[in-house]
Amino acid sequence: MPATGVTFVTGSVARIRGTGSVEAVETESGARLPADIVLIGAGAAPETGIVAGVEPDEHGGLPVGADLRLADGVWIAGDIAAFPERGSGVTARIEHWRLAQQHGTHAARAILGATDAFSGAPFFWSNQGDKRLDYGGYAPDFDRIILQGDPDALDFIAYYVRAGRAVAACSIGRNPAFTAFLHLLGENRVPSPETIEAGADLPALV
Repeated sequence: MPATGVTFVTGSVARIRGTGSVEAVETESGARLPADIVLIGAGAAPETGIVAGVEPDEHGGLPVGADLRLADGVWIAGDIAAFPERGSGVTARIEHWRLAQQHGTHAARAILGATDAFSGAPFFWSNQGDKRLDYGGYAPDFDRIILQGDPDALDFIAYYVRAGRAVAACSIGRNPAFTAFLHLLGENRVPSPETIEAGADLPALV
């Protein structure tokens, strides 16, 4: 986002250089980025050890059913839940506070007797300058992208297609279409990729 003085550089960090204080970050591709301050977001490992006798799956989470239940009287919510994500049809473990909130609401209803599967659409966002990037759904891999709008102008929506279905979307400046997509995804009513590609009016379908 050059207009706000922000430049994104992707890749892996090889080393941090400096004598007494940081002077630059070097990437594995050979780039040298001058720096006065380096902020490291190292992340965290899911704390699954709080539940005895259950081994984490390949995602690092505790495997639960479609209703988020681990065992009789036990439901798992948030970062440690490896759950069947309905939109994509694959198992997911997602680290975002909003999904943990959605999970918690579902678990509370289940404790009170509800028996339906969790159907909430994962969703997160990032504010960059005066722009907001939205991402909804789940697409750890995908077959193709349907792009509408102009990414260079920061005005677009991109639909991620997996196994013949639009399972996620990323957007800047296309809030009506993005919000409608999330709504339709949660209700399992997303139009076919071909219909989306032909210019379907998603807000009209909500």
